[in-house]
Amino acid sequence: MRKVSGFCTAAILDADVEGDRAYVVSEWVDGPSLQQLVDEEGVRGGAVVERLAVGMAVALAAVHRAGALHHDLKPGNVLTG
Repeated sequence: MRKVSGFCTAAILDADVEGDRAYVVSEWVDGPSLQQLVDEEGVRGGAVVERLAVGMAVALAAVHRAGALHHDLKPGNVLTG
C-alpha cells in the first residue's frame, strides 16, 4: 500500500495485515466525504462530477498499479480535501 502514489490519495502512514486484525492508517483528509456533500448540498453535476470522476480514476489507477485493490469504494469513502 505504501507504493501507491500520493496524488489523489491519502498517504499511508502505517499498516498491519499480518496480525489478528488487519488495519491501515492514512493521513487525515480535511474535507467531507462525497456522501456528506450529497446529503447536505444535493446531487452534484457538470464540471464537479467530471473533476471528481477524474480524481477517482487517477486514485484507483495508482492503487491498482501498486498491486492493491480498494474493497470498499462508496460515496462515504470518497473524501474531498
